[in-house]
Parts: sequence; C-alpha cells; structure tokens
Amino acid sequence: MNDRIGIRRLMTSLLVAMLGLALTVGVTGCAKNDEELIRAAVTQSMDLLKNPTEETLSTYIDESEIDMSSLEQYGVDPYEFLGHCFAKFDYTVDDVRIDGKDATASLTYTNVDLGAAAEAAAAEITSNLDDYADLLASENAEQELMKAFMQKFYEKLDATEETVDSQAELTFTKDGDEWTVDEESITAMVESMYGGVKI
Repeated sequence: MNDRIGIRRLMTSLLVAMLGLALTVGVTGCAKNDEELIRAAVTQSMDLLKNPTEETLSTYIDESEIDMSSLEQYGVDPYEFLGHCFAKFDYTVDDVRIDGKDATASLTYTNVDLGAAAEAAAAEITSNLDDYADLLASENAEQELMKAFMQKFYEKLDATEETVDSQAELTFTKDGDEWTVDEESITAMVESMYGGVKI
C-alpha cells in the first residue's frame, strides 16, 4: 500500500483548506482582545475535527474547492474517512501569545495513531493475500484492493482505544484589524496529525 494515488495528500489538502476557512471566519468575529479572538477562532476550527460529520463539515468541504473526484474510484468518501480518523480526537489550546502583529497558538491534541492503524491494516491484507485472490484477479484489481484496505483501516481505527498526544503551533499575522492564519503552520499541523499514514 504505497502513496502513489495520493489519498493522504488529498485529505491533507482538504483539511488545510477547511481549517483555513474556519480560522478565517473565526478571526473576523468580535472579541474583547486579540488573544481571546484567536483562541475562539482556533477552538472553532478544531471543534470541527471532534466527532466530524457531513453536517458539520459539508459547508467547509464545499467551499474548499478541492477536487475529490479522484477518490471515487477507490471508494473513499471524505466524510467517512474523516469520521473514522478523528472519532477519538480531542485537543486543548494551551497558550496564545501575542507579539505585536504576530501571534502563536500552542495546542496539544490527542488521537489514535493513524500510521500504526494503516500499517496494521496493510500487514493483515498482505499476510492473507489468498483471501483476496478474486480481487487480485479482477479487472480493477488495484481499486478493489484499495477498497478492501480502506475497510481494514477503518476497522483498525474503530477498534483502537489507545491514543497518543502531540503538540502543534498555529501562527497568525495581523493586517489592519484582522488576524490571518499562516497556511504553512496549518499544513505542518495536519501533516503531523496523519503521522506515518501511507495511503
């Protein structure tokens, strides 16, 4: 199960765009001070990943303008993917620091080890290839095998109770009266969330 079809890359791009939109909406609201404003925006965006559903995510996914059509041939639904990956996700906003026109929000987030779940799913399939003989012999073997892998991946995620803690920082810059999140910091955080996932 290698990374050539780019499911992880596509889902990373989707999350970066989605969280960026949520943070942009959040930082234009009203608050008593800049620290409160940024904390509220970060909370709003991270809450999207706590028990994510189509109802809570659809607006942001639609507005992200990320082309998800390439996932269809592999039977990957973005809402189902995010729902399994972040079903046990939680976070805290540890600190918000303001330094002139720059700001940093430090977070600790908790989730299952997505990379370990992907490795376990791949190992189970490769060690039992005889069970997938019909899939391997089919005309669309790659797509069908990927669908089987995704189901195993979801099963491993759903069955896992152990979580790991990680830290991340989101950085912001101020332009006029508005704080804008730096996309590179969102990308770094999302990439760390997916860890060693190779799909």
